Amino acid sequence: MKALGFFEISGVTAAVTALDIMCKTANVEFVTWERKLGGRLVTIIVEGDISDVTQSLEAAAAQGIKKPVNYVAIARPHEEIVKLVELSASRMEKKREPQTTATEAPELIAGNKPEAKESTGAKNKSKAQAAKQEKEPKQPREPRQQKEPKQEQAGIQEEQALEGQDGNRKTDEI
Repeated sequence: MKALGFFEISGVTAAVTALDIMCKTANVEFVTWERKLGGRLVTIIVEGDISDVTQSLEAAAAQGIKKPVNYVAIARPHEEIVKLVELSASRMEKKREPQTTATEAPELIAGNKPEAKESTGAKNKSKAQAAKQEKEPKQPREPRQQKEPKQEQAGIQEEQALEGQDGNRKTDEI
């Protein structure tokens, strides 16, 4: 039976770098990874012979861009641990989207976009919106008037207060 290696490190970039070092150093295979705390804590799981797993973990710890939080190699893991790792790997597989090939969707290559399926509520809403738009003709909007800055408005109000009814400016006579 193969051994499992768990390598926990902070940051996705540091984790990817550590995985690269592990795979290049020894004969190990990437199994899955877990990201916690929004990717701030990442656990990489690799599989291989116990000597290869140990060597790869130690190399990643020594040569990585960050110090790992923890790492361990488990020789002959218990079946419950294997189930846990398989569950993690299956969740990772579910997150991957299947890639569309030319034989699966020739209409995409021809430039035709497939029609999106709408729910009944969305169809009714769009019909109601279309009917409303037909009833109400569009009228051009009037351009908005720009507001004058407050200082200019205050100056205009002062001038208006100083002006008399005849439009002449009042002056203070001494």
